[in-house]
Amino acid sequence: MQALTFLIGRALGKMKLPDFAPNTVTYGHLLALEKIVASDTPALFSTIEQWNPMAKLVRERFTKELLAIEHQLDDAY
Repeated sequence: MQALTFLIGRALGKMKLPDFAPNTVTYGHLLALEKIVASDTPALFSTIEQWNPMAKLVRERFTKELLAIEHQLDDAY
């Protein structure tokens, strides 16, 4: 699950989420994750994603689930 956490944190960093008040507790956790992962080196991220034997499977499954949710939302409108 470390690979998933780093993947999500890295993606949040690329999104450059705004920090505003008030925000929800959940959003605050996302901002915290973004900041934690941002302090790690790109080499650490690459090592976790490339050398963890489960990382690719987790990334593929996560992407599949995100796309399924996106399609559900598209179909709802």
